[in-house]
Amino acid sequence: MAEAKPSPARGSLRWAWTRARSHVGRFLVSGVILGVLTAIANTLVVIPQNASPSERIAYTVGAFLGAVLVTLIAAFVWAFVRAPYEQRDELRTAVATTSAETQALIDRRQAEDDRWKRLRTDLNLTDEAFYLWELFDLDAGQQPIIRGRTFTRCVLKGPAVILFQLGVGDMNFKDTKLGELNNRDIETILFEIPPPPVARTIYKQGVIGIVNCRFDNCTFLGVAVTGQPEVLDLIRKIPQI
Repeated sequence: MAEAKPSPARGSLRWAWTRARSHVGRFLVSGVILGVLTAIANTLVVIPQNASPSERIAYTVGAFLGAVLVTLIAAFVWAFVRAPYEQRDELRTAVATTSAETQALIDRRQAEDDRWKRLRTDLNLTDEAFYLWELFDLDAGQQPIIRGRTFTRCVLKGPAVILFQLGVGDMNFKDTKLGELNNRDIETILFEIPPPPVARTIYKQGVIGIVNCRFDNCTFLGVAVTGQPEVLDLIRKIPQI
């Protein structure tokens, strides 16, 4: 399992120590080769001709271990020398990555804010997909009424119940689908309000009012319609539902 890279913010000594340990494996092969060569050279050049076998072994082993030790020391020295530069590069990369991520978040938030503003203020919306409740801000005291707007090739999503507040004269559809019925009866999306005097008011809690709006080639998904009988009768006659 590979050792985790240290944090560049934890100090040069800690960084150098960890990085040196990662260098040891690569330096160790060179150290063994250098140790063998040093031992051979020591046997041929340094060891006295009259040395005893035990002295020759001691000289050879000492030369080998000394070469390996020098290699290990070189690995740690190399790591300590490079530590500040490696930390600098790592910190630069981290800062650049963080800056890019932060900018992406800012851009995404700005895009969301622009979309919310467009949905709530533009009188003409084209090629948009949104939930009906996104068209107004209840927290700001706005009433759930969509007034005087034109929607072209939009997908208006629920769950929601809409009410054409001006009745039959307020319905302006062209090539618009009031739901994906999948061969089910249109009555599944219609809720009738009894005519006066049974219904004293057409205002209902939780209903989104539609006033003087135009829908051109739009699709309503998960949206039901409520209203008095003459309104629902006209909806039943709308083609391409």
